Amino acid sequence: MEITNEQVIEAYEQGKKVFANKSTLGEAKLDISGKTGMNEGSAQGYVHTFRKAGKGQVYKLHKGHCFITLSVKCVDPTRKE
Repeated sequence: MEITNEQVIEAYEQGKKVFANKSTLGEAKLDISGKTGMNEGSAQGYVHTFRKAGKGQVYKLHKGHCFITLSVKCVDPTRKE
């Protein structure tokens, strides 16, 4: 099954919550899966990736345009595209 932009965006939002210690990785993956139908393993991978990006660490999971754009915003929310 292909990962949709909706799923990536929800993973990004949940990743921000995990990065800010407002949610756990386990809670985030269940929220993503429940809201978008994304597989829990995939959801956990995306949240983990966004959490790494938030720390400025390079971690690649997906080469899709939506993922790349959101990763840049996660690292530097003031960056212009």
